[in-house]
Amino acid sequence: MTQAMDNLSGEQLQRLMAEKGLTSESQLAAATGVAERQIYRLGQGLICALPIADLVKLAQYFELSVDDFLGAFLPIAVQPMDFDANVGRSPAPSTPEPELPTDEIEQQIEALESPEITALKAEYNRLEQTFEQQKNTLQQQWQQAALEQLESWLLQWSAAAKAAQENPDFPAKTLVALAKPFDQLLESWHVTPIGSVGETVEYDPQIHQLVKGGFDTQTGDPVTIQNVGYMQGDRLLHRAKVMS
Repeated sequence: MTQAMDNLSGEQLQRLMAEKGLTSESQLAAATGVAERQIYRLGQGLICALPIADLVKLAQYFELSVDDFLGAFLPIAVQPMDFDANVGRSPAPSTPEPELPTDEIEQQIEALESPEITALKAEYNRLEQTFEQQKNTLQQQWQQAALEQLESWLLQWSAAAKAAQENPDFPAKTLVALAKPFDQLLESWHVTPIGSVGETVEYDPQIHQLVKGGFDTQTGDPVTIQNVGYMQGDRLLHRAKVMS
């Protein structure tokens, strides 16, 4: 019986891995963050020996609910066995058995669940709630940090914009100064500009986009930046717009 269970668990694991294009337990371990020895135990039919957190990671990676994932590796525990009431008995006139109400059937099925499965379900629900709370907390922290850096702009921009509309001689440098919080916010996100407006640079099609004339411009030819671009670390966000 143990060997049959091991073979079934191994076949189930190989089938799930094949659907993800994986060919080895080490690949699955790298993709999920679950230790390779725990995946080996799963293939040997020792699912109850796995930590609950690892079971949740594996179920999420294979895009299964915890119930379905357990059903794949604990078929005896979650699927009813066929039962013939006439086995070992003398033939007797068949009488239809009364049908049980649906809710009573569900209660009986729940009663068959092992304590391990009940504990796994409870832990999975707890982890889901924890992940959702952490997501909301991180989002609020990010918004708060951004608003703190933009505080001076939020407090002064409306007054400056009103003054600029009413007074044609309102100094543009005042509006430029108000943009400093944006520059500080971008810097904190490791976002850096590509060149500066009016700067003459050597054309590089990887970071520059031609917008006016000279579409036969070659790499290394002089071009003038019309709108700056942006990089975030080594990742290109927007190419700088240039003209020859």
